[in-house]
Amino acid sequence: MTPSHRFAGVDLLRFFAAFLVMSFHLALWSWAAKGGTTASIIRGAVSFPELEGAASWGWVGVPIFFVISGFVIAFSAADATPLAFLRRRFLRLFPAAVLCATITAAVLVGEGISSLGPVAGRYLNSLIFNPLGPWVDGAYWTLGIEIDFYGLVFLLLVIGRREWMPGVLAVIGIATSAVAIAKTMVPALNLTLAFTDSRAGELLLLKHGMEFSLGVMLWMGWARGWTSTRTAVALICAAGAVVQISRAASSDLVAAIAVTVWLLCMVLLFFAILQDDVVSRIAGRAAPAIAMIGLSTYPLYLLHDVVGAAVLRELALAGVNRFLALGMAMLLMIALALLVTRFPERALRQLLTLAPARLFPRATNRANDVPVAPSS
Repeated sequence: MTPSHRFAGVDLLRFFAAFLVMSFHLALWSWAAKGGTTASIIRGAVSFPELEGAASWGWVGVPIFFVISGFVIAFSAADATPLAFLRRRFLRLFPAAVLCATITAAVLVGEGISSLGPVAGRYLNSLIFNPLGPWVDGAYWTLGIEIDFYGLVFLLLVIGRREWMPGVLAVIGIATSAVAIAKTMVPALNLTLAFTDSRAGELLLLKHGMEFSLGVMLWMGWARGWTSTRTAVALICAAGAVVQISRAASSDLVAAIAVTVWLLCMVLLFFAILQDDVVSRIAGRAAPAIAMIGLSTYPLYLLHDVVGAAVLRELALAGVNRFLALGMAMLLMIALALLVTRFPERALRQLLTLAPARLFPRATNRANDVPVAPSS
């Protein structure tokens, strides 16, 4: 299997996760979260109380993303030099962030949500991936966590301890799972361990570490075979993630649905990786389109909240049926994400590859010098 190989099933699951998050923000957060950015854009123009039950668990797309990221980054780092790994991550994250943050900032100013001064500060924070914010869109909160995970992997590559990655992530996964389970079983510990739920705790991977770890274990199982130890670590991380998701839910019903959806996605992810050859044959000529859909999920995630809410508001004010307006806004966000991915993001990435080779050496597989394509 070549290093540039893409997993069609993983790309489809990534898109599904992005769609869940978009549904949560536009169908629920846009009117129910009073005072939030999305609701401040909608300004009461439309609401969907009938969809509350169906949309209230869409946030589970984020922990799905984190598991996929764990798998993809482990795969990406398997044969990369430290700077090659850094280059790929930069070229994957930065171009889309520049384009999407620019579009979002323009919408915030154009819709009168914020003046140019405050937006400029948020815009800069978004471009430099400031982990503390504020950003042009609250959705950027996950990027700091992702980058910290990348940073951990990069550090292991720098010190020449690539082989430590599974062990380090296993320790993180078991520890964070234990904390989540302990806080649920012994409520008194919530105050003692409150730091793990803070922003600092998130950035130290103390809250979502088990999700990244599960992804790394999936890569280990696929690349090197499933041992009893890897299976045990994966199951512990999955249990910890289930508890973490349950704790984040607003009700028992939402928790049950979110956990069920997450577990189903994990099963699908496992088989999408295990049976990749079968999935690829089924995909056939659609494989390039599926790959493009997978790549577009990052711009979709960055654009849907603010820009999608602005589109939804304008459609509602134009007299479009609110449910039709919601569907149209979602489709337009998907189309915009695909457009950004296909043209300006690709062009900007190609431009950035002209940077001095000494700063960003060409990303290659060390064994056969084959260029490695970004896969997340």
